[in-house]
Amino acid sequence: MRKLVFYFLLQVSLFGNTQFKYNVERYDTFESVSSQFKIDMEDLISLNNLSNSRYLYVGQVLNIPVAYNYQPPYSRNLDEIMSNPVDNWRNPGFEVYIWDKSPKVLVFDTINYSFQSLMFKRLAFYVEKKDYIGNIYSLAELEGEKGWNGHDYESEDLADFFNKISDQGQEITKGEEILLDILTRNSILKLTSSGYIPLGGAVISCSRSSFYNQRYTILKHEALHGLYFTSSEFRDITAEAWNSLSELGKSIWIMYMDFLDYGTRDLDLVMNEFMAYLLQQTEEETYYYFKNVVYYRLYFNYPNKRFDIDNFFSNNRYPFREQISMLNKYSDKMFR
Repeated sequence: MRKLVFYFLLQVSLFGNTQFKYNVERYDTFESVSSQFKIDMEDLISLNNLSNSRYLYVGQVLNIPVAYNYQPPYSRNLDEIMSNPVDNWRNPGFEVYIWDKSPKVLVFDTINYSFQSLMFKRLAFYVEKKDYIGNIYSLAELEGEKGWNGHDYESEDLADFFNKISDQGQEITKGEEILLDILTRNSILKLTSSGYIPLGGAVISCSRSSFYNQRYTILKHEALHGLYFTSSEFRDITAEAWNSLSELGKSIWIMYMDFLDYGTRDLDLVMNEFMAYLLQQTEEETYYYFKNVVYYRLYFNYPNKRFDIDNFFSNNRYPFREQISMLNKYSDKMFR
């Protein structure tokens, strides 16, 4: 019964005064910021104690109340999502899409990391962050802890997360309320008498805080995860690629996941991330990344493993080349 009460309260309380942070940009004015985020200018001034200020300055941090009005997701490809101007968004803090290549994947494009954190930070720690997995923390408890710039979650993990919040009587963030509303309206989750149940599909997210080239890499990385969650064929190919690795190759990748703060006990997560890091860039960029970024990160952070690290990279001029080729046979057609 708690779940039904929780959902009723959600409908009544949608959506209160939770705020996110916004950094003032060049040419921003009180009028333009108020218009962009659909807030009365006097309320903006009052909320930020700016009654004695005549101007905004670049880099100034403003508190912005979250506004939300449900709109059905657009069906778009990744290039269209990347290029859609913020001015076209139907909600001031984010826009949501259906990825045209995989219709059970919802894509959330957020105005900045602060808004994205309201939706996904606690979820990231619950699902993926080592030493936090399976536990619900408040945003205050996670203050100062680095989350991800991109996010991806399958429906099973989403159901577990929202059920645990309800079971423990935890407070839900405004961003999570919005996320849950969109998930249920789009049949990613369904409310039953025993809680939320997964209906398949996934959500991914990228933020406009990232530079364009970085954002494209992140968005492709997350889309690959969405594909993994929604295509059994792609999961099988990923498992085949993973199993073709030597034990040393597997240990190098798991070591790097540990460096990135992922939980490494979940083999499905290990394989999923392995696939996405191999395919998020061109082959040449991926080889460069592993030989010039991954190698040095591992070499200097795991001194007791330097023999293995040197052994792997000295004998693999093109790291994971065979696995990239295996995975590309399926993924290439999804990103044309």
